[in-house]
Amino acid sequence: MAVTVMGMVSDLQNKVPVIRVTGLVEKPGEWAMEDLAGLSEQVSEGEIPGRGVSAGALLEASGPRGGYVSVESDDGAYRASIPLGELSSKGVVVYGLGDDRLPPEHGGPFRILVPEGRTLCWNVKGVGEMRVTAQPEPDSVPANPTH
Repeated sequence: MAVTVMGMVSDLQNKVPVIRVTGLVEKPGEWAMEDLAGLSEQVSEGEIPGRGVSAGALLEASGPRGGYVSVESDDGAYRASIPLGELSSKGVVVYGLGDDRLPPEHGGPFRILVPEGRTLCWNVKGVGEMRVTAQPEPDSVPANPTH
């Protein structure tokens, strides 16, 4: 589907989804599904709902230099600030379902799962950015959610 914005044509249908790792990191960058699939510490379907990689493997590849990670949805509507140690040791970046990308109805194209995390609010859907910070940033979720 081609869309015209301010006189420029953009082919949104062919845009490859990426997850950005930014902030206090040695190597900021963008990671597509194929890039994530090439990292060590893969997590297979059965262990999680989809295919994924340890969040620690992704963060280690980026060289984090902070103590927290603000995980934000691609539309900017949802953000959870997670201690780096907990996200690295427990978190998974889910990127696929079968041989395809993780579909939006399953939280795709990228979803963070933190099994046994302190709150279900750390399980962020539609992730666009993981920003490493020195201190926690405000969450866009209530302190005591009802779930």
